[in-house]
Amino acid sequence: MAGKKVWEICRCPTKRRGWIHLAQSKFGNIRGGAELVDCFPVKRSEFLKHRGHHCIQNLKDIKCKNIWAWVLKGAKKIYRPFAYHHTV
Repeated sequence: MAGKKVWEICRCPTKRRGWIHLAQSKFGNIRGGAELVDCFPVKRSEFLKHRGHHCIQNLKDIKCKNIWAWVLKGAKKIYRPFAYHHTV
């Protein structure tokens, strides 16, 4: 939400488009949102070439077999974070 990354790295694809909420790692609540505009696979061999998009410095930090980039646009911080229950 600081505007440094435009890809959220996920283990699965999505067909969803539009506004989504974003949870900050290890906080357990919604900290912001962005528009989800695209989704595509990223090869492990090319992952680090795109670190400016996702801000992950080490490929070893990615534990999943398949890597998907969820492309975000217009991220905004929510000034009153709220709790959520992760269902997956």
